[in-house]
Amino acid sequence: MRQDQFHRLLTDCPILAKAPAGAAHDLASSLQRKSYSRGDSIYAEGDPADQVFLIQHGKVRIGRTACDRAGRVILDIRAPTEVFGEVDALTGPLRTTWAVAHTEALILVMSNEALRDWLRAHPAVDHLLLRFMAARLRRAQLRLAHARCEDIDRRVAHALLQHWRDYGTARRGLNVVELDRDHDEVGQCHDISREQVYATLTGFQRRGWIRIEGRLVHILEPAQFTRFAEEFGGM
Repeated sequence: MRQDQFHRLLTDCPILAKAPAGAAHDLASSLQRKSYSRGDSIYAEGDPADQVFLIQHGKVRIGRTACDRAGRVILDIRAPTEVFGEVDALTGPLRTTWAVAHTEALILVMSNEALRDWLRAHPAVDHLLLRFMAARLRRAQLRLAHARCEDIDRRVAHALLQHWRDYGTARRGLNVVELDRDHDEVGQCHDISREQVYATLTGFQRRGWIRIEGRLVHILEPAQFTRFAEEFGGM
C-alpha cells in the first residue's frame, strides 16, 4: 500500500476523520499489519484486551457466547476503515467479545500502550472517541429494540437500510448494496436465519422495492422501502 493510500485509509476512519491535522500521520508508525483468512480467530473471549484493530481490507464479525442458549451471538460485522476491540482495550483487562475474520482480511493492529501514548499526544481525539463509542452504543440499543418489537420483514428492512447507509454506493442512478454470498451480514446481527433473510428479500423483490443480482441488491424504491422500515417505531 502506498503512503498516500495508507494516509487516506486513516483519515477515512470515523474516529480520525475529524481529528486534528497530523493525528493520523502520527498514528501510522504505531500500527502493525496482520493478515487473516476467512474464519480465522482474531481474538477470543477472555483473551488479554491489549490491542486495538483497524480494518484495512475485508470484514470482521464481532460477537460473544450466548448465556441463555447454545451457540454464539453476532453483535456486529465491521468493514474497511472501521475500528474494533477498542471498548475492551479501554476498559479491560480481558476481552468480553470475540472477533473472527468474516472474509479474508488485512488488519492494522495497535497496542494499548501505543494507543494511550497517542491519545496523550492528541487530547482532542478523546472527545471524538467518546462520540464514536456513544454512536455505536445508540446503534446497538436501536437494534435491540427492533429485534424485540418488530416483525422479521421490518428487521430485515432495517438491516438492509443500515448496510446501505454505511457501505452502499450509487450505480446508474440506483442505490446498491453488496452483501456476502449467503446474506449473513443482514441476518446474523439481527438474529434472523439465512433462510428467513432470503425469503424476505425475495418478497421485497416481488413488491418491486429491490432487485437482487447475485450479491448485489439494488434498492429501486428507496422512499417507499424506508417508509416501510421506519413506520414501526423509527430508526
